[in-house]
Amino acid sequence: MGIHVTLRRDLLVLVTFLSTTLSVVSAQTSTTLPVDGSTLFYREYGSGQPLVVVGGLAGASNDYLATLAQDLGKRFRTILIDMRGTGGSTITRLDTANVAPRRVAEDLEALRKHLQIKRWVVVGHAFGGSVALTYASLFPEGIRGLLLIGPTGVDAGFLDYYHRNIGARMSKEDSALFNQWRHISSWSPQKPKAKLEQFRAMLGGYFVDRRSLEDVRSLINERTYVSAVAETYWAAFKDRSPRMHDLLPSFKAPTMIIQGDKDPVDRRTADRIRKALKTAKYKEIRNSGAFPWLEKPKDFWTAADLFLKNLRR
Repeated sequence: MGIHVTLRRDLLVLVTFLSTTLSVVSAQTSTTLPVDGSTLFYREYGSGQPLVVVGGLAGASNDYLATLAQDLGKRFRTILIDMRGTGGSTITRLDTANVAPRRVAEDLEALRKHLQIKRWVVVGHAFGGSVALTYASLFPEGIRGLLLIGPTGVDAGFLDYYHRNIGARMSKEDSALFNQWRHISSWSPQKPKAKLEQFRAMLGGYFVDRRSLEDVRSLINERTYVSAVAETYWAAFKDRSPRMHDLLPSFKAPTMIIQGDKDPVDRRTADRIRKALKTAKYKEIRNSGAFPWLEKPKDFWTAADLFLKNLRR
């Protein structure tokens, strides 16, 4: 009798735990905010102190960050945006004045005010890390803390070694796929398809774990990735990024950089950020590429949770 009562009680606890956990993970709303004629699409997960996530695959929707946002939603009220011109966010025109890290930073500030958030934690992955740093340089008063995951940095200097690292870390199959689409003429109707397939091939250089690679690669397609938007973001970043050097030294909020040791952006980029931003701390995740929450989740969350827990105090 006692065994059955104990078993029923344990099952009740388990069911209650699972239902609570699943409700937190699946509790998602999505909506849009008009900003200067454009439309900013964002999703929300969880509750608590506010946190916003900015993705890193310039030109792509942030679908690949859904699992990260869901896990963060167990800890924070987590807001995941699609940068202007990507996913569900629209633009009025495609040029470097309208599609640029600075404009995304302005979108973030408009969203913060719209949601009546006093301060939030800003999480930026890869190129989204550069957007987060741009935001910190322009609107520091709205930031409780910065969590940068394999960020691309404060300027375009990292590109000197980034492309070499990508090439060295792509498999033979990745390189073959890239070269298959390499010589498509710019006037060919297949050019957008070629750009997409080249990007999908290059993703091989971002990962150590091939299963995680295929999970992300499966989310990159004609619907979720626009190469012309990616190219415009990068052009704008190269033109204007040096201005961050002058503005970031005054930023004082806690900052953490988490980076895989096989990330093609590599540690030199983090060192450049830390030179400009003296408050930044650094954690390297062994045997991981640019997506450590997928490849080494235990190590990633140990570092991230420690940083985020301190921000709750």
